Order: sequence, then structure tokens, then C-alpha cells
Amino acid sequence: MLKIYSDTHAGQREAEIHRKAYAAISEDSELEARVPELNYCDEVTLAKEELKSRLESQGVGVSLDGSVEVILMDFIEGDDFATYLYREIAKRHPKLERLHEVFEQGTIMPYNQIVDQIGEALGSDTSNGDILYAFHKAVADYLYKEGFTLDRDFLSSLKQATATLHNNKIFHNDLHERNVMMEETEQGMRPVIIDFGRSTGDIPETILERREAGMLDDGYLVNAYTKLTFSPEERKKREQSAMFGSASRDLGKKHAEAYDKLLREVEALLISGADESVLGDTITKVDAFLAEAIRMNPYSNTEHFWNTKAFLLNDLAERHPSIREALREYIDGIIKADRAISASTPAQNMLKRFKKSLE
Repeated sequence: MLKIYSDTHAGQREAEIHRKAYAAISEDSELEARVPELNYCDEVTLAKEELKSRLESQGVGVSLDGSVEVILMDFIEGDDFATYLYREIAKRHPKLERLHEVFEQGTIMPYNQIVDQIGEALGSDTSNGDILYAFHKAVADYLYKEGFTLDRDFLSSLKQATATLHNNKIFHNDLHERNVMMEETEQGMRPVIIDFGRSTGDIPETILERREAGMLDDGYLVNAYTKLTFSPEERKKREQSAMFGSASRDLGKKHAEAYDKLLREVEALLISGADESVLGDTITKVDAFLAEAIRMNPYSNTEHFWNTKAFLLNDLAERHPSIREALREYIDGIIKADRAISASTPAQNMLKRFKKSLE
């Protein structure tokens, strides 16, 4: 694999972090994931004008003296995670038969054209940035609906590898679908982490600060695609957790649009890096939504209020398993602290059932 930089300082910096990442992952014998070995990094001068022009046409700036920096690493045979998902969609979607043929024949097609075709088939916007959150959420939702199952060990290996990198003060900050390769082994698909161009030795504490710095949370892929690892039995169980379904009807049609807006807002936070600070934002948004619902149609008792709140939080927990543990702790806290809950046995029982459903 080859990378070309017009900024020599950026190339050298990436090479340094890449080598540290390779060493950290390689030293942990229990990890399945890996980082490709970096074989070469140096500044070279391009002698041929034709080559300079070709690079510039691809968006690679070349200095006046024709120098660029080259990074060479091990070749990884296989697709990146994005292409792997796109292949699976093309196999299944009736409007993507021609794209499926392109994949099967090994024909090269520009990435943006593939994304545009899939986006059109799924009815998803593909113009909102490099990571395409809404588009890739539509990809995951479609594959989930079609019963596609992702190897659970693949995401588990990726999660363990990022934890090892973090323990070694390496934060990738750009770990999206195209920066993880899928390498086939006898044990199954193994994640290979590439492109450390945005990596740092530390990160801002809050998600908002990280976003402003252009950093993607390293847990993004695990958070966004965990639901694809659920077995048919697990999916059925989650669908049957409609013990809170009656509460959704209590919200009434007038609140349906507001509820959908709430889900979209909270999911935008969760999908870019779910942690306990995001849970706080989630609770705040849910409470604001319920306050408006109560104002429009007052609830008769505490049990009714918490049944509805549990329904909303349960819906989010099903979509984003990464917040389940934090939600269990939250429920423990409110059962102990809220006097209205303490005085209402039905409300306590309902919250305990909700907590059990999160296990």
C-alpha cells in the first residue's frame, strides 16, 4: 500500500505514529487485529512531468522542485469495511443488480459513484461530509432489516485493538469504514487498521471539542454496527421487548414527529461516540420531550411518566448497545434518589423490569 504526501512534515509525522501503532499491536499476542508494517518513508523527487501532472490531477500537490513524500506499507489483500458492506447490499437490493455485477466482475468503479448508486437505492443523502453518517446508518439499517449478520469477533477484535492503542497513547481519530481493511484468515475476517494521518497522542475531553477539532471517535464503527452482529434469536428478543410498546401509543400521533426528531438528534450524538457524557445529553433531551408531552396531555401518575420515559430510553438502548451499562447505573440512581419513585411500587417494578431488559 502506498501513500503520497506533498507536505513532508505530515508524512514523517504519520510514519512515526504508524510505527508506534504497529509495535503496540504486534506486542500484544492476544490481539487478532493488526496494523500493516510500514516499510519505507522518505522524500523523493519526481523527474517525469507526466507523473507530476497525474498526481496533481488526483489532488496531490507537488512542490516546485517536484518533491513529495512516500509512505510504503504491507499490502492488505481484501476489501475495506465500506466496500464489504456495499457488496452485501448490492447482493440483496433489487435496484442494485448492475452494481452487484460490477463487484462480481472485479470492475473498477470510482468510490463516489458506488456511494451515489447505493444512496439513491436506499433513499439516503450522500452529500453530507466524508464520513456520511446518515448514509452509513441507512446502510446498517438496510442490512439489519435483510437479516445480514456481521461476524461478532470482527468488531470485538477492532474494539480490543483500539483499547490497546489508547493504552499506548495513540488515538486514531479517523477510524471510519474505509480505514479498516478486512483480511481473511482461517479463523474469519480480521480487522487491519490503516491511515494514521490524523492520529494524536491525546484527545480533548469532550465530544464537542473533538468534533470541532475534526476528530472521529475511535468507537464509531463498533457503536454503529454492533446491531449487525446480533443473531436471529437476539433480534427477535429485542423486537419482543415491546413491553414498553403501549407507552408509545400514549404519546399520541401529535407527538410522533417530535419523537422521531428526538431519536435523530440523540443518534447523531451516539453514533459519533457514545459514552457517559452523551448519556447525560440523551436524558436531557428525553426529559425535555416528555415535559412538552405532559404539558399537552398531563400524565395521571408517576408510573405512567416513567413507563413512557423507559420506552424512549429502551428504544435508544436497542439501537445503541454501548449505552446499556450506563443506563443501568442511571436507573439504579433514580430508584434510590427520586422520592416519587420510592413512593410508587408500580413505578419501581416497571423500572426494575426495564433494567433487567438491558442485561
